[in-house]
Amino acid sequence: MSIFQQYSKFFNKTLSMKKTILLFSLFFKLFIFSYSLECETVNNEIVTLNLCEESDLIACRTIFIEAFTKAYENFSKEQLGVKDKIQFLEEAFEDVRDDLKDSLQKLVVAKINGKVIGFVGFKKTDNAGEIYISQLAVEPHSWQQGIGKHLVFSVFDVYKDVKSLVVIPRKINEVARNFYSRLGFKESTYMHPGYDPQKYIGYELILNQ
Repeated sequence: MSIFQQYSKFFNKTLSMKKTILLFSLFFKLFIFSYSLECETVNNEIVTLNLCEESDLIACRTIFIEAFTKAYENFSKEQLGVKDKIQFLEEAFEDVRDDLKDSLQKLVVAKINGKVIGFVGFKKTDNAGEIYISQLAVEPHSWQQGIGKHLVFSVFDVYKDVKSLVVIPRKINEVARNFYSRLGFKESTYMHPGYDPQKYIGYELILNQ
């Protein structure tokens, strides 16, 4: 069992989610000097978290399309409000790639044995200490293993003085909404510029009050 897993197990049993998250932040700052974190999944596989490199983007694109295709498999393109599901996802990932090139966001990738299995995107908002989760995708057969949680909370090593996290999943994306609710996010009025509040819903996790 890794040191991170021991701390996580202890925190989850004895502390509230908010206190757990704040102590995770302290743990990261004390023990991680260069950004490369190792943790274990429920299958005892070692997962490394690193800032995304150009060579990781092809795998990230594949995972993005597979994950959201799975999440939206029971919804028609009409329900999603798109002309073609795959084309929509391909174009959405190009936005991720463009934002990374323009340094508008940070991407963190999760890997097992050097293979990318998921990634998360973070952006600063106009509010001090507020970080927007722009994208989160984990390959479908690696769901329910804690990888998404590790990716979300890697934010503490990417940015300093994080006060809150915000995200806007689609209203029909119950997979994402349930995931964020389990992490302690609450529904909020947050809406990222350019998104339709009829299709998306804001969630927020306030860390420092």
